[in-house]
Amino acid sequence: MRSSILARTPLALLISTCLLTPVPALADGTSDSCEDTDQIHCDSGTGISGWWWGGLAALGLGAAAAGGGGGGGSEGGSGGGGAVPPGQEGGQFGNNQVLSAAGTQVNWHQPVTTRVAGRARNEGQLQLLAGTLHLVGEGELRNTGNLTVGSASTLRIDGDADLDNHGALRIEGALELAGDGSLENFSRAEFIGARVQAAGEAEIDNNSVLHARGGQWSFTQDSDLDNGRNGVLDISATSIALRDRAEVENEGRILARDLAAGSALFDAVTGAWGTDRDAIDVLDNRGHIQLDGANGSVLRLVADSHASHAVNRSGASIQSSARNSALLHAEGVHATVLNQGTLTVTGDGAVAMRGARGATLINDGVINLGTTTNNQGRGMVAMQSDGSATMNNRRGGVINIHAADSFAFQIAAGGSGRLINNGVVNLYGQGSGLHADADSAAADRPGDDLGWQTPRGIGGYTVGTNADGSAGRLMLHDGGQLQDVAVDTGFTRGTDASHVVLHDVVSGAEGGEQNIRSASVVWHAHAERDAQGNVDVTMQRRNYRELASDDQQQIASALENAYRNDALFHSLEVADQHTFQNALRQLSGASLVGSALRVGSNADALWSQLAAQPAGQSRALAFGGGQANAYGVRGDGGAMQVALQLRGGQILQLATAALSGDLSAGGGQDRLHSQFAGIGLAQQWGALQLRHQLGHEQHQLQGQRQLGWDQTRETAHSQRRIGRTMLATTLDMTSSLGKVQWQPRIKASAFDQREGAFHEQHANGFGLAVADGRLQGVQLEVGSAFKRSLGAQWHLQADVAASRPMALREQARSAQLLGASGNAFTLPGVRRSGVDHRLQLGLNYQASNLGFGAQLSSLRQWGERDVRADLQFGYRFR
Repeated sequence: MRSSILARTPLALLISTCLLTPVPALADGTSDSCEDTDQIHCDSGTGISGWWWGGLAALGLGAAAAGGGGGGGSEGGSGGGGAVPPGQEGGQFGNNQVLSAAGTQVNWHQPVTTRVAGRARNEGQLQLLAGTLHLVGEGELRNTGNLTVGSASTLRIDGDADLDNHGALRIEGALELAGDGSLENFSRAEFIGARVQAAGEAEIDNNSVLHARGGQWSFTQDSDLDNGRNGVLDISATSIALRDRAEVENEGRILARDLAAGSALFDAVTGAWGTDRDAIDVLDNRGHIQLDGANGSVLRLVADSHASHAVNRSGASIQSSARNSALLHAEGVHATVLNQGTLTVTGDGAVAMRGARGATLINDGVINLGTTTNNQGRGMVAMQSDGSATMNNRRGGVINIHAADSFAFQIAAGGSGRLINNGVVNLYGQGSGLHADADSAAADRPGDDLGWQTPRGIGGYTVGTNADGSAGRLMLHDGGQLQDVAVDTGFTRGTDASHVVLHDVVSGAEGGEQNIRSASVVWHAHAERDAQGNVDVTMQRRNYRELASDDQQQIASALENAYRNDALFHSLEVADQHTFQNALRQLSGASLVGSALRVGSNADALWSQLAAQPAGQSRALAFGGGQANAYGVRGDGGAMQVALQLRGGQILQLATAALSGDLSAGGGQDRLHSQFAGIGLAQQWGALQLRHQLGHEQHQLQGQRQLGWDQTRETAHSQRRIGRTMLATTLDMTSSLGKVQWQPRIKASAFDQREGAFHEQHANGFGLAVADGRLQGVQLEVGSAFKRSLGAQWHLQADVAASRPMALREQARSAQLLGASGNAFTLPGVRRSGVDHRLQLGLNYQASNLGFGAQLSSLRQWGERDVRADLQFGYRFR
């Protein structure tokens, strides 16, 4: 509703008021008078006063003077219409005014511009169906309600204005950002067929969920699209154009689909803008990008005039199912694409990284052609060039080819490009290979890894080194501070030296050389920078004894004295001290004593099983074959015990047994073949029986010891012979408690165990040569066996025992690594501590020809622990 002319033109009102004021009556008394005080509306029957006509004329002149120029004022309407009051459609908002209040719905229909020049809020449902909502200057609009920009409307944000969305934002029309304007989404935003244009240094920041369906998106000059750590960009049938220095940063998830054939999710053509000459980071991905559908690329980068980068960071991933498309395409001599994370393509004919017209492609991460679960695609390429591009699969680069008829590299003939492959290519797919053709193979020439021009503040970078003592070079054309740069130890493949100097590892640095470190804990890096910014790095190997624990000093000394350029010592170039000590523990043969102790424990279980039989009866026992046993005897075989009556109620017992089975524990594999022979003397007084046993055993142990840390995987095979003599006295009593039979016992035993020397094989220098050894000990055991029938076919049995070593004598046993011969150390021995135990629980089922046994056991013997579960099945064929 328009206000009156008088209200808008105070000067005209003042003049009119003065001119229309009633004058005194003339002396002749013939003048007409109007008693109505409102002279404008007075209706006199004698005619219209001349003063009234004069007032109207003055009023018109005043209105023209004050209001006719209103169209040029900041709030004036067109044609002198003047301004709309603040806080209304077509007016201006600020001072924390509300566009629509909570619980209300407001529709703006007029083709006018409504401005937000200060702080304002929208808390209700506001629909902009026509006109423009313009955030200007320092304008700040906080939306906690529902804001809809219709297809015929425009939302414009420029100056230093901000729109913070904490409610629901829906844009079907145009969004225009300029200057330092920004849109920040913290809730839910939908762009349906929207026309989005960002210029200047404007930006869109998404920290929640933003849906984009169709429409046209364009970022120019130095504008940005940022998807935060908690952000999800859900993009459908939309391509985003990037021009000049426009950039995309992603720390969250970008999910795209339904792109048109030949299009790209991000279509970038870079160029200079303003005075900034730093390299352009077109795409900086630290999160996850996924493209679904049959068509399209994630990025097409064209850089003909200015250095431009696209980086998939370590820990980030980009994945596409599109067919016959390049996931990342770079074009132009100034274009560089670097992968430090994971790239995965699964569509037929897909390419992970493609370069053209002199572009550079660098893989320092992982490229997957197909996956272990989705390898149906065919004809894929990891890195492809038109013949002019440079491709480098760095030392840290890995290419996994799961798909059929696919290749790691393809480069067209006749170009000036080259291929440098210092990384790893794993071929799993049928018909796949390293090079797509002979031209690609011819272009594959040895060379140093390419450097990577990173922005100021360089971190997370590893400089590769080579066996000839050379190193990859980090070129900083725009300078930069070194924050976290590591140097790897590839140079050790070409020298036995413990002191190596690497020259010009970094060029153009402005400082931070003290932050250069070794990628391996075994080496120490010291860097020095000259006046030109060139950095030399001195690598000094640390003494292994400094990194080893107290009980690893002997093996560390042996390795230190034998150090040379060898796979054994290369395997120790690990990143941290924990991994290094784990490697020493395995190399020292610490697990070998456990194997020998398990042999003795299994033998003790067999002798205990024989001792539990009625003293005066001859018995044959079977082990395995679908039967668990109370004492936890492992393996298949049998035992025979013959009882002979002597004078005075004494019983002579003769026993023999044989076992064969798996005695594995942990990551190793041990196959045991054992033979037993023994003699005993027993005496029985009712349920109480006393038994003395003297036995001898011969064991053959076929072992496979697994060695694994960092990238090292070796298996050491051994043939070991162990002889053992045992003397034991057992006092037990058989009793019943309801349906439970139990047999408590006390046992004292002594043993003398000898093992011959042996050499481990098939592990190169990682295996051990071990001298013969001897172990003697005395221990006391208290325990009880339990049995209970659960029916005609089910039987439950258990054994619980606690033992304590009373005496132990171990001969020091020397060993040496086959890769460090001549440098002996003492093999780790038995750790005697505390009370040992044995807990066994078995369940048997026997019906007709079928037998089933299940057993749980927990064992601690001489400090070595073993927990296991066994299942056995047996069937008797007749």
